[in-house]
Amino acid sequence: RGEHIFNKKQNSLNQKMTTNFSANCSLAYSELKNKEVKINFIVFSVEKNGADYKIDVSHKGEGGLTGVKNIFKNEFESKIRFAVIRVDGVDDKNELISTRNKHIYISYIGPKAPVRVRGSMSVLLPQVENFLGSFVQYKMSINGAEMEEKMSIKYIGKMLLKFSSAHKPEYYDFGDGQTISIADLYLSK
Repeated sequence: RGEHIFNKKQNSLNQKMTTNFSANCSLAYSELKNKEVKINFIVFSVEKNGADYKIDVSHKGEGGLTGVKNIFKNEFESKIRFAVIRVDGVDDKNELISTRNKHIYISYIGPKAPVRVRGSMSVLLPQVENFLGSFVQYKMSINGAEMEEKMSIKYIGKMLLKFSSAHKPEYYDFGDGQTISIADLYLSK
């Protein structure tokens, strides 16, 4: 009897699970990568249907870090979501402005997400990362309880500094009116 239960569980684990990304995902992601387009974030929704997952764009816009944070906080307390935000590293030297885009991939688990929903994150993470490819330079995993700390300009700014090249910008622009200078980041260590 115990062996039958084990085999039944094993068979259900071996079922082929598929993850499908809607055409909207590719379109929105292309827009985000295009410097001429103003959107600076995308939030991806995840819907489960049997053994399959469908990923679509639930939000995109110009609200930057604040926009994504508000969406997570107000709409997805019991869900998992994925987002990509663009943060610009800006140099302003002698009236010559240079901007380098940094793209950050965020996996988010709402504070009220059931265990079965949380468990699907481990299955979906590599598939979403594969979809995003090498264009995304930074990754963050956040649960609802960590949101205020990890989704702050100081936390993300320090992460960008830690993993960036030798040449540092003057400041980071989070696309929502918030900026933080590199000098302030060094002072806050």
